[in-house]
Amino acid sequence: MERISETRLRQQPSGSSLHNVIREATARNKAYQEFKKTLDSPDRKRLTELWTKQLDGAPLTLKERRAIKGLEKRLAKPLELFFNTDKGRYERAKTEVEAIAQDVVRIVKNAFISPFDIKKPERASIKTVRWYESQVNKLGDGARVNIIVDNIKDADFLYSEIKRRFSTTLDRSDFAPEGTELGYPKRLIEVRTPSGKIAEIQVMTPEGYLAKDGVKSFPEERRPEATERLKAVQERLGFPIPDGVGHYLYELHRDFNVPQDIRDEAQRLSLLYYEAFMNNKSTVTEKKLMPPLLELKDKVDAADKTTWDSSNKGLAPESLDNYIIEESKDLGEQARDAAAKLRSGEVNVLPKWLRATLPPDTKTQGSSINNALAKALEVKLRVAESNGIVLRGRMPRRASDHQFRILSSMV
Repeated sequence: MERISETRLRQQPSGSSLHNVIREATARNKAYQEFKKTLDSPDRKRLTELWTKQLDGAPLTLKERRAIKGLEKRLAKPLELFFNTDKGRYERAKTEVEAIAQDVVRIVKNAFISPFDIKKPERASIKTVRWYESQVNKLGDGARVNIIVDNIKDADFLYSEIKRRFSTTLDRSDFAPEGTELGYPKRLIEVRTPSGKIAEIQVMTPEGYLAKDGVKSFPEERRPEATERLKAVQERLGFPIPDGVGHYLYELHRDFNVPQDIRDEAQRLSLLYYEAFMNNKSTVTEKKLMPPLLELKDKVDAADKTTWDSSNKGLAPESLDNYIIEESKDLGEQARDAAAKLRSGEVNVLPKWLRATLPPDTKTQGSSINNALAKALEVKLRVAESNGIVLRGRMPRRASDHQFRILSSMV
């Protein structure tokens, strides 16, 4: 009796597992049948018409933009149900593509993988409706992984090696090492995993990953190293360029529902931004990049996003917010501090190289200019305070002309 009981206890999980498999298969089949109904539906045809019109560059009315959003939502609902029932398979595909990546990184020194969770069913369904005509088996990044290598040469080599080792029946890859239309150096290939799902692998350098997604996207144990790489970029450029802005600009540009002027500016700034990170001889300056980037952020923050893609919230990365001093910062306090630093010589209006070239009898001109600006700050401050004006504003954390910005904000 004891042996029989033990046998029954051992068999119980097997029966339970079989029951779960049958239940999951039934749910997946039901979800599959529901999504199949959408393939040739009037909604699918109407969405295709509107998307074709938009991709051809024809302007859409507000009514048509709202129609797109509504159609996508209706068509995505049964697909979301399907992706929910298929989570287990995508989890297996995630494990498989990470194993593929781990095997490949061994052949390159200092390479490592940066894994992701599987794509959320809500996002997967919308993307499938939009880019794959509702064909769920074509989704390429339900499971994905990044491979980070030390330099561009290794990135190109590893990308070629992955293509050689792993084929995909869809032959979907994207190789743009010099940069996409947004400047992003792209080395992407989709592979079919042993479980049958398509998964995505991207190969990039630390600088490319820092620009696209930022330090926070690196594996936790690699973040100190990523922070040092970011500091090296900032020191090379001479200003604290924020990380992870690339994806923010991508979301603004790829969404056809975003006003064209915002999309165009996002593209222009994205090219500058990636050039700053990827080109060791970049001449991108803080003045050239950051003021227009902050202006774009203000414009996006104030925009009506009701017709934008549901996944595009227009939210700037925390790094960009951190670059900005809070709007409640007291400019009076900044003005006093700036004037004191100017008078002491801790801060100078003229750059060091220019002061060094001044003739011996004009060396005092630098300090005279400092004193003149300090006095202007103090006079403006006294006038404002005597009139009961509260001086508040937003300033970059670091800028070569910080004192001038304070003064102009007080005018």
